Amino acid sequence: MVTEDQLKIWATPPSAVKYISTRERVEKALVKNFGEKIRVYLQGSYKNSTNIRSESDVDIVVEYTPGYYPGFFNMSAEEIAQYHRIKTKHNYTFAQFKIDAYSLLLKEFSAQEIIWHPKCIRVLKNENRVNADVVVCFTHQRYTNPYTFDAKGIHFFMDSGEEVVNFPLQHHKNGEDKNADTGGKFKDTVRIYKNVMQRLVDSKRLKDEDAPSHFIESLVWNVPKPYFQGTYVEIIKSVTGKVYHDMKSEKDTYNNYSKIHNLEWLFKGNTIYFPEHAQVFMQKVWNFLEF
Repeated sequence: MVTEDQLKIWATPPSAVKYISTRERVEKALVKNFGEKIRVYLQGSYKNSTNIRSESDVDIVVEYTPGYYPGFFNMSAEEIAQYHRIKTKHNYTFAQFKIDAYSLLLKEFSAQEIIWHPKCIRVLKNENRVNADVVVCFTHQRYTNPYTFDAKGIHFFMDSGEEVVNFPLQHHKNGEDKNADTGGKFKDTVRIYKNVMQRLVDSKRLKDEDAPSHFIESLVWNVPKPYFQGTYVEIIKSVTGKVYHDMKSEKDTYNNYSKIHNLEWLFKGNTIYFPEHAQVFMQKVWNFLEF
């Protein structure tokens, strides 16, 4: 069985990485052209302080704010049609924004340091920095009727045309609140699971896509505060058991699981992850730790 000392090591955040200078250079290069039309900030594991040593990429968001892409939450077809009748389409597209950002970053760095990626623009690591994924995006506004939106996020398109919508600021705030509510144990617990996941992948017992970072974080975030008490061994046993049994509950308890930003369900309406994925992951964790 895994020792408490080993779980403490896995719970500890790694030392700070060299990403600040990269973020500053990205911001400097793009602000020179776009000015106050963009916001530049971090998202992902480094921003949320749930990163582990094997996670080497930093996500830098570059959000274009004068225009936005809409989302429609619980709106009828007629309401959506009414929205389109009254709204003026913005003439600067995401596709053009990504091209412009890429050109500006090529001038700031070099062709050897910048890679066009289907999902982002990647700044390659060197002795002074880690890999940085520059996520260029528009603001996303989620409408509840043709005239009112209830949340803002980010919205971008992959080269395949697939739309990606996320709410990183709400995710960060809710994660911070959960961590404070559990006396710092939420983020520690997430790091432990991520470290175990890495070892399951290394030993070919799971694949990376079976339980990505954000999926693990969301599962742990949905576990109530009382399960984060005691030693790390006790916490991991409690959280693992709770999630495992929720995934196979006859009451479909898993339908109450939401993403950390708390604006979408984790499983309902989701065609990427299913309760079975979480159940298998937690069973593998239990077996790996020899509980």
